Amino acid sequence: MDVGVLGPLEVRTDDGTVAVAGARQRALLAALVAHRGRTVGVDLLVDTLWPDDPPPSAAHTLHTHVSRLRRTLDVPVRAHDGGYVLDLGDGRVDSAQFEAWLAESEHADAATAVTLTERALGLWRGPAFGGAADLPGVRGEARRLEERRTAARRGLVDHLVTAGRGVDAVPLAEALVADVPTDERAWAGLVRALVAAGRPADGTTAFHRAVDALDELGLAPSAGLRAAHDEALGVRTTPPTPTDSSRTAARVHPTGGPRGPAAATVPVPPTSLVGRDHDLAALRLLLADARLVTLAGPGGVGKTRLALELARRVADGFGSGVRVVELGTVRDAAALPSAALAPLGLGAEAGPATTALRRLGDLDVLVLVDNGEHLLDAAAALVEGVLAGSRARVLVTSRERLRVPGEHVHVVAPLTTTVTPSGPAARRLFLDRARAAGPVDATFDVALVDRVVQALDGLPLAIEMAAARTASVSLAELASMLADDPHAPGAAVADGGADGGAGAARAPGDGAATLRHPHRAGPDRHRSLGAVIAWSEALLDPAEREALHRWPVFAGPVEASDAAAVVGAGRETVEALVRRSLLLPQPGDPRPGDPQPGDARPGDPRHPAPGTRYRMLHTVRSAVLAGPDRRPLPHEAHARHVAEVARGCDAALRGPGEAAAVARLRSVVAELRAAHAWAREHAPDVASGLSASLHVFAVGTLDDEVLGWAQRLVPHLAADDPAVAAAHAGVAARLLQAGELPAAEARAEQALALAVDDRVRMQAYEVLSDAAIYDGRLAGCREQAARLWELALAAGDGHYAAIAAASTSLALAYEGDRPAAHATLTRHRALLDAVVPALSPTALGWFAYAEGEVDLDVDPDHAARSLGRAVALADAVGNRYLGGVARVSATSVRGRHGEAREALVAFEDVVVRWLERGDRTHLLTTLRNLVDLLLRLDAPDAAAELLGAVARADVSPTFGAEGERLARAHEQLVGALGDARLSDRLRTGAARDVESAARAALDAARRLRGG
Repeated sequence: MDVGVLGPLEVRTDDGTVAVAGARQRALLAALVAHRGRTVGVDLLVDTLWPDDPPPSAAHTLHTHVSRLRRTLDVPVRAHDGGYVLDLGDGRVDSAQFEAWLAESEHADAATAVTLTERALGLWRGPAFGGAADLPGVRGEARRLEERRTAARRGLVDHLVTAGRGVDAVPLAEALVADVPTDERAWAGLVRALVAAGRPADGTTAFHRAVDALDELGLAPSAGLRAAHDEALGVRTTPPTPTDSSRTAARVHPTGGPRGPAAATVPVPPTSLVGRDHDLAALRLLLADARLVTLAGPGGVGKTRLALELARRVADGFGSGVRVVELGTVRDAAALPSAALAPLGLGAEAGPATTALRRLGDLDVLVLVDNGEHLLDAAAALVEGVLAGSRARVLVTSRERLRVPGEHVHVVAPLTTTVTPSGPAARRLFLDRARAAGPVDATFDVALVDRVVQALDGLPLAIEMAAARTASVSLAELASMLADDPHAPGAAVADGGADGGAGAARAPGDGAATLRHPHRAGPDRHRSLGAVIAWSEALLDPAEREALHRWPVFAGPVEASDAAAVVGAGRETVEALVRRSLLLPQPGDPRPGDPQPGDARPGDPRHPAPGTRYRMLHTVRSAVLAGPDRRPLPHEAHARHVAEVARGCDAALRGPGEAAAVARLRSVVAELRAAHAWAREHAPDVASGLSASLHVFAVGTLDDEVLGWAQRLVPHLAADDPAVAAAHAGVAARLLQAGELPAAEARAEQALALAVDDRVRMQAYEVLSDAAIYDGRLAGCREQAARLWELALAAGDGHYAAIAAASTSLALAYEGDRPAAHATLTRHRALLDAVVPALSPTALGWFAYAEGEVDLDVDPDHAARSLGRAVALADAVGNRYLGGVARVSATSVRGRHGEAREALVAFEDVVVRWLERGDRTHLLTTLRNLVDLLLRLDAPDAAAELLGAVARADVSPTFGAEGERLARAHEQLVGALGDARLSDRLRTGAARDVESAARAALDAARRLRGG
């Protein structure tokens, strides 16, 4: 199947042209072809098929139309990422062939270029896409192709002139100016064609005809048109050589932009553009469909450089070229209209500014308005004046969007610092500029480079400034300077100061704030990072300025509610700072178990939409803190607010809102870290409250760092201070995970002795009951679990009540009394439901886990279902602890009763999980269950070595069904290996610690799988 779009839409097969039945089928195919190879969103396709009033069933009907296209025409379209993609190669679409021949002509000799261009233009049968050209999903591509057609006609004139065929070029040029009388490049081509045909006087006449046509709009002739006139006045009767301007008008820079008269008005920066290919591609599409495009982003992100490159590359598609207006030097809003007229080519004879701008807007011209943020209202009026015309397109660069009708905003983000096949774009920019600077040390360690560009947020201006410094300092010194920046994130809470932060008492050193622009010339607003921020700060009102200077108290991205509580910035203030590109927004992170697009759960309080968060770039933060107007940071307000957030989330973890609470805590880990660090030094009671509130979260997510904060708190509190109880509970949980059971129990007892908070008491009882069951003291486990149950039930705490119920039932099961275990679990669940009717997913998961574990050896199928339910509930809320232990049991069932090799893969996954999290206790249990599976897979040597490691006397004892399985495994190994060989393998295993044994077992598993 081939498709023709250079005229009415056509589908061609080997049997001839095939009709596309139905207007909506044609519209759908046109939109897919216009975006071929790219995903077309459902919304755009619906707007294309039903431009006026789509029916409620539009999305479903759209799918029907797509299916019909596949069925009737064999159209290769597939669903992808919320839309559809047409997989149609270049060779199947006439527009692709058209552009391929044009591209080839740009690098061919003049005679060949004529042939290729004529061939390309011969593909056209009428207006692009015919009657579908004005549909929403087609309009942009149709306009782009028509612009390319006009450019090709101009190019053909230039090629003919260069080939010495001026006589043939004249009628083509006359036809072109008749079709587009305001196309200055077409007029210039006509003048040159007449000169090349030996008619210089007619060329001069053509120039005056062009001037008259432009004068009606109040426009002066462009530089390219005047250059063509100069050639006519020179009475040149020979064709121009390939070095003449007429030849260069049809040629392209190596980077792809035109070098002709239209492009001559676009300044060409002397440095390369790095890492912006995706932006350029997206902007070309956007500019084809929208008349006003604003490039917004923080100062120094490269908006101007990107806009100039874009304008240079698309200039050939605009009959009247590109006009650039630089507003950075204009200080008076009242002077802006008149200051803009000259660079726009508008003279006094054009009349009042509004009339002149509207006339300019009637041309096929691209107007680039650079740096409009400081005169936003006046810049908006200028742009609206141009858009009052019917044809012009406007490209704006600004730290803040204009907010005028029809504006399409493209946010220019910092360069990526993450690894890509060609290296991070930020790294490539640094290396390019550093090598040009004449570095002290010509060898560049890419790891150091990456550290530098990450410290600078990938901000191009900051990277260029830093790269320039390699001319005077080594890369290692530069990386150290930025790493030691006193205003780097986290430094404000490191060691105290006048306002409670490290940065308060330290003078600015060699950090990011001191970087300077490497070039002699350049705008003042870009001379340093401080100047970049000062330019934006001057535009703020007092409330916005105050929020800007207090914002660095935040260590990472935060929600608007956090900003209101800590720095007193309301949502309007926050959004104003975003508009001015001093803060960057990022969508809320999706949570495990969140509803997917299309799920019918709108407004469900258990799944609230993740909130937008806002962050300040490190470079902005550094400049703000190093500036002359710096103010004390509200560290105490920050710490107390974060502690309140943690306490609220801790309460929410006990109910149906658990997923949202976990997501909220994960999103503010940087704030939790900074608040805890500051509070340890200045308000230990706040730090103690934080540790208590974060305990359940840290244990469930196996977050060793968060638990570790409790250990750092202990030295800051008196030994008999009740506040130290929460710290002891956190340390106890950490020791339990590390397999240090006696030490964990001792800390838990200390917490119990000092605790005045029932939350802390429950945390301690959980550690005591777990330590007892891991140590085989099953009666002791039931005793501690009973105390936990009574306390949790009285407090209405479903989380700890479920854990107590599960521990009691497991202890009974491991003692061999499974009926009692089942009865206890059922009774506890009924009692708990009467007190806490809405349990959290984790609480429900503990009941499911206990049920599966109790039935593990007597009803494997039922056990597998229960354990699978426990895993699903745990994963839905990110509970790695519950998910891990449930997986251990689930893989044990599969290992003993399922397909052995599948079970081996599952075991590897669980072992890696525990190794990564340093959880020695559960790693040991997993490895003991793996011994049986290795025997089933006929790997007795590996099984014996693993048995030697996990059955040593100095590790926690094994008991119950697990102990019986290991005893049976030993008997089987005697028969498989013999006493001597078995003893040797057991000694080898016994020489390994648990972690080494796990790695050896993983190696054995990979060998068994042939990996």
